[in-house]
Amino acid sequence: MRCAVLGPKGTFSEDAALLYWPQAGEIKVAPTIKMLFDQLIQREIDDILVPIDNSYAGSIDSTMQALNDYEVSIHGEIILDIEQCLLANNNYRIEELELLVSHPAALMQCSTFIEENLPDIRTEITGSTARAVQIVKGETRKAVAIGSSYAAELYGMHILCRGIENACNQTRFIHVRRRDKVQYEGDKGSLIFTLPDKPGALYQALEVFARRGINLCKIESRRSGKLRDSFAFYIEFDNLGQDAVLPEILTELGKQSREIKFLGMYSRDRRKKDVYLHGACTGKFV
Repeated sequence: MRCAVLGPKGTFSEDAALLYWPQAGEIKVAPTIKMLFDQLIQREIDDILVPIDNSYAGSIDSTMQALNDYEVSIHGEIILDIEQCLLANNNYRIEELELLVSHPAALMQCSTFIEENLPDIRTEITGSTARAVQIVKGETRKAVAIGSSYAAELYGMHILCRGIENACNQTRFIHVRRRDKVQYEGDKGSLIFTLPDKPGALYQALEVFARRGINLCKIESRRSGKLRDSFAFYIEFDNLGQDAVLPEILTELGKQSREIKFLGMYSRDRRKKDVYLHGACTGKFV
């Protein structure tokens, strides 16, 4: 099995992949999500696991854009409870810290902790939480990164504080393959369609699902990069045993759309999730 995730080693994507593919053996890494999709299309790898949304940071733009731009299909999902830690190359006191290096999504996930404990700290952005840990590892300044306890162990870092994430922090990852392997069985489906910019276009498109009693569990729009004056809509919908109506939906929706891409049916993640208490983060200094 040739599979890959966002790198370097120590990302939450790698954690998710180890749960999703427990027998995978070696899991390759790439520095960006776009590079993962490039390698997939070029047949250097066959499967990738990428983050699609987070309960605080929302949708991951690079993944959403790649689903629209590349000829791919979705084959599954996994939801990971994210515990963030404050990591440093020395056992600094919180009042000594000068620099915070992190991925933008991690900063949003830990916004309460940062506002309460590091309100004036200088922030630098990087492409992944694990890359942030690598950078801070070699820093001469009193710097910290946001990352996992696994990344701390992997890179020999000190954990200054655990559990700095906001409450109920979860990231959903999707299993993506090339488009020549589209699935038509599962309890959840995804598709992208592009509508003309005119009154009622979205209403008419959503009515295709409503008339058949099909629930939509995610909808997101963005301006189409392919067609002028058009908007692309990404939709996830529940199947609930209605496989027979799928061809009808795709046909009817196709007549209303300027462009449509069916990304496939797949099984939703039904594993038992940990329960988080609502409220502020529960970060504890160690």
